Amino acid sequence: MTNEELKKLMEFIVTQQAEFTVKQSQILDIHFETAKRQSEFEKLTENRIQFIIEHQAEFDNKLEKLADNMKDLIEGLRSVSKRVETLEDDKKKE
Repeated sequence: MTNEELKKLMEFIVTQQAEFTVKQSQILDIHFETAKRQSEFEKLTENRIQFIIEHQAEFDNKLEKLADNMKDLIEGLRSVSKRVETLEDDKKKE
C-alpha cells in the first residue's frame, strides 16, 4: 500500500469516526428527549389516575348516601302504605 493510499484510508477512517460520533451524539439527544417526554407522560398519567381515584371515592360516598336515602324513602312509603291500609280497613268497618 502506498503512502497516498494509506493517507486516504486514514482520512476515511477519521471521517467515519467523526460521523459515528455525530450520530452517536444525535442518538443520545433523542434518547434524552424521549426520557424527558416519558417522565412528563408518567407524571401526567399519575395525576390523572389520582384525579380518578379521588372522584371515584366521592362518587362512592354519594352513592352510599343515595342508597341510604332510598332506604329511608322505602321505609316512609311502607309506613304511609300501612296507614292507608288501616284507614281503608277502618272505613270498611264503618
